[in-house]
Amino acid sequence: MKTKLSIIVVYIFVISGQAVPTPTTNDPYAEDMKTRKQIAIDCVNQVHVDVKQIEKAMHSPNELPSDNKYKQFLSCSYKKQKFQSEKGEMLYDNISDFLTRFYNRSDLKVLDKCKGITGEDDGDTAYNSLKCILRCLKEINADSDKSSRR
Repeated sequence: MKTKLSIIVVYIFVISGQAVPTPTTNDPYAEDMKTRKQIAIDCVNQVHVDVKQIEKAMHSPNELPSDNKYKQFLSCSYKKQKFQSEKGEMLYDNISDFLTRFYNRSDLKVLDKCKGITGEDDGDTAYNSLKCILRCLKEINADSDKSSRR
């Protein structure tokens, strides 16, 4: 469960190249990951966030940095990935579409709990939404673990 969640966190955060394994040519998502890697680089440069904060978030998703630069980075990357509109609204259909690489679509209905979450600005909305999404993914993983033990 923790491994799967860590992989999702890596994808959601769009971590820089050294943190994400380089996809092989057999990987159907190789081009997509190259694009996401570039998004991360662009947003790090645009926002001037400390990459160590992003790495910390990847390794400790239960302790997300609450720094404003980190929140701006999330919003920047979410907008470029079409997970957040230019008006700052979270686009949960797009997030669910992405997460179907790792989860059953029916399980992702739990993300409906996160709809309507906002913040003081776009970065705050992205941050608050990510916290909710991670809680929901943990819930899915916990349910999956219970089912596999039966």
